[in-house]
Amino acid sequence: MLHSFRTPVELDYIKLPCINRSYSGKLSPKYLGTQTDETLKLRADIILAATANFKPDLILVDKKPYGLNQELKPTINYIKQFLHSTKLVLVLRDILDSPEVTINE
Repeated sequence: MLHSFRTPVELDYIKLPCINRSYSGKLSPKYLGTQTDETLKLRADIILAATANFKPDLILVDKKPYGLNQELKPTINYIKQFLHSTKLVLVLRDILDSPEVTINE
């Protein structure tokens, strides 16, 4: 979604492969012709590699503290160990799911 907006010249971001979630909670790749577990691993690997190489000042985390399917855990551990000045910010929005789904998450 961010790619739809004009951003300052000095701001950059990385787009992760999209994941769909069915009403039953099942995850699946939206566009890639890969298996779900491969896509989730790719997302986690991209996040970690980008963090290690670019050493960002700030990382915005949307909705889930550890990301989708815990994909941020390796990156958070890396930040704690090597990037003490990188700030992690959890972005919380309105409740998007039904009460039952929200309680289970």
